[in-house]
Amino acid sequence: MRRTEQTLVEQMQINDVEIQHRMSLLGLTSNSLSSLLNYKPIIESAIENVVNEFYKKQTEVDEISLLIGDADTLTRLRDAQRQYIIDLFCGRYEHEYVNNRLRIGMVHKRIGVEPKLYLSAVCTLKELIFNVLRTTISDQDELNHTLNIIDKLIYFDTTLVFDTYIDSLVGEIENAKRRTEVYAKGLEEKVAQRTQELEKLAKLDPLTNLYNRRVMQELLQRDLARARRHKSPLTVVYFDLDDFKSVNDTQGHLKGDEVLKYIGQYLLDNIR
Repeated sequence: MRRTEQTLVEQMQINDVEIQHRMSLLGLTSNSLSSLLNYKPIIESAIENVVNEFYKKQTEVDEISLLIGDADTLTRLRDAQRQYIIDLFCGRYEHEYVNNRLRIGMVHKRIGVEPKLYLSAVCTLKELIFNVLRTTISDQDELNHTLNIIDKLIYFDTTLVFDTYIDSLVGEIENAKRRTEVYAKGLEEKVAQRTQELEKLAKLDPLTNLYNRRVMQELLQRDLARARRHKSPLTVVYFDLDDFKSVNDTQGHLKGDEVLKYIGQYLLDNIR
């Protein structure tokens, strides 16, 4: 199946078992995660202030401001950020949640957000969310417990984002490797073809396309050695073109070359 026909979760081969394993590594349990749903109304009421403050801080960083680029892009990013924050408190962290986090990583990698910038943004966002909860949760133990869960959940999200970064880099390396292999193979074929052509040119007379004198001497030495070794007869046959000189003298050397070409082709067509 093509990658374009698969979700990011399928491409990364992240199933239910893997999701639960990752959560257990961070000490995230179903009960602790479901408790975040209780604070969703609080976050929703403060979402605009959080998003506004977040992008106020982000656009003060020149590198990030250049990546955002324009007002329309900033508007889309603000909408996506609202949804991201609300999803932190959705109470369900399964395939759809994971797939959305992977998509965030893919988008950030494609637009060129470096890991250091992403991590900086995560720290800023986490602190803004923490401030909202600090002003609304009076019980200190409950507050600490909630902040700890959110901290771990954001770590969980970050591992997914960086998985897509790594997967994208591996894909780029593999594509570059394939392109290099194709180029190298094509170059190798061209070199082999050119070498064969040069070898052929070194052996053949350019006019008649027959073996030249050097090659004929090599062949004759080889066949003489074979004949001596096997004590077998060896016959050398040659012929001359009668009055060929008169062709050159009366009709010119170009005509003489045509005659030699014709004889050469005749020999090639009729003799092994």
